[in-house]
Amino acid sequence: MIDLARVTSISRLQDGLITRQQALASGMSPKALQHRLRQGGPWRRVLRGVYATFDGPLADIHLLRWPPWMSTVPQRRLA
Repeated sequence: MIDLARVTSISRLQDGLITRQQALASGMSPKALQHRLRQGGPWRRVLRGVYATFDGPLADIHLLRWPPWMSTVPQRRLA
């Protein structure tokens, strides 16, 4: 069973970002994760294994707070 409170808490603490590992550890199945990442879905892939739980461009805060993840994000994906 998905612990939505945990998923929400993690994404809030990480500025709307969550990793695949964190989502799965919160009880999300790979199929549920795919559903959230579908075209037009509520989540989107930022990098392999890193997802934004919001729509719209990434902000500068994502580069500042998450440099290990964001150092490989193409600039066109940023705000």
